Amino acid sequence: MRTTNLKVTHPGITQEVLRVQLKKYSHARVGLRIAIVQGILNGERISEISRRHKVSREFIYQLVRRINIEGMEGIVDRPHTGRKRQLNVEQEEKIKGVVSNSPRLAGYTYSRWDGLLVARYIKEEFGITYSTRQVQRILKRIGFTLQRPRKKYMQADPNEQGKFRENIKKTKNVR
Repeated sequence: MRTTNLKVTHPGITQEVLRVQLKKYSHARVGLRIAIVQGILNGERISEISRRHKVSREFIYQLVRRINIEGMEGIVDRPHTGRKRQLNVEQEEKIKGVVSNSPRLAGYTYSRWDGLLVARYIKEEFGITYSTRQVQRILKRIGFTLQRPRKKYMQADPNEQGKFRENIKKTKNVR
């Protein structure tokens, strides 16, 4: 069997430090990484560690490389920055105010707002192009939900509907 030369070489990573860090962090991913590094420090084979923790061998190699460079910081999750928003808070508030009212007040001939119309408004007002799905995410973030109309049968008699509801209520609790 082949053995690997994978070693934790950072001087700040010891079994004692890992035990202390394990108590400090409650996130499962950090605990998994600490357990993997402890296995490496104990001299366990990478294939055994990989099988036991259900991670790839490549993940273990990458983790150890990162720890050897960064120390304990290589184990902890880093905040993800992501892409910056194109709309600022004031623009989102303006959209919220406009969408709260009818599109006719904003100069459109439509009777309700939808993703396409809000994307068109944003493009015309702020010069920013968004897809319909991204506009739906923005609307959700600023407090709106997708509303779908309920079907209403035109031939239904409101009096008969009321009688039907009453009969349902009366028979619902009968066994």
